[in-house]
Amino acid sequence: MKTLLVVLLICGTVSENFGQHWNVISPGDQLYVWAKSGLRLRKEGNPESPVMVTMPFGAQVIIIDTDGSDLIEAVRSITLSGKTYPGFDLPGGWYKIKFKSFEGYAFSGYLSKLPPLQEVPDTSESGQGQRYIESIWKWAERSFGKPDTLEYTKPTQVPPSDYHKMTLKYSNGALIIMEGETGSSTTQVSLLNCSLNEGFLFFDRLFDFTSNYANSSVEPYERMRLIDKNEQDYLRFWIGGPKGECEIKRIGFLLSIYFWVSC
Repeated sequence: MKTLLVVLLICGTVSENFGQHWNVISPGDQLYVWAKSGLRLRKEGNPESPVMVTMPFGAQVIIIDTDGSDLIEAVRSITLSGKTYPGFDLPGGWYKIKFKSFEGYAFSGYLSKLPPLQEVPDTSESGQGQRYIESIWKWAERSFGKPDTLEYTKPTQVPPSDYHKMTLKYSNGALIIMEGETGSSTTQVSLLNCSLNEGFLFFDRLFDFTSNYANSSVEPYERMRLIDKNEQDYLRFWIGGPKGECEIKRIGFLLSIYFWVSC
């Protein structure tokens, strides 16, 4: 079985720093926390400043001011079976923000205008109370509303084929295309105004990359890791299993996130 997942994020304004939002973040903008364990709000704009409160995953914050720059280690280097794989830093600034009644500073690398992918309960008979990450099209509907356009190509009996394709277009310019057949499928998502940081956060949430990466009990064969990078516009990850990779790439105005898994 082969599964192919392609996510393309189309962005607005070119930036020399891949970690900064290509869309301009301005005072008054509302952003969301994507740090899975929560994001610390500090009294001053530096990592040594006292913590006022930890803002939970999915929390909404209001931008007061944007300033400064810093690097946070998102993926550390790792050695598996005698081979060392690289790490990389998540760049950002120390934004002054408002969260509920608090005003302080938070690292912007874990903030996004995109609402986060959420966990939802498995309601199937075999679900047994488990939870999983919502589907991309469900996330888009929750984030952007119902699609303006829905096009669907159904499987056919003559000639026999289970090929199917669905295209969803939204009023804000977002586009989702899902197509596939037995053993393979593709999903393409196009969004306006995002950054390479947001591409990594999306990928990490979808595949729980950082949790797997930090788990030393996982067999090296199944251990996810960063296998190639260009700090300006390219990240490439191994996502485990018999065959699985993800490429996050900036090409001009286009941010492409490409998932490929085969089993």
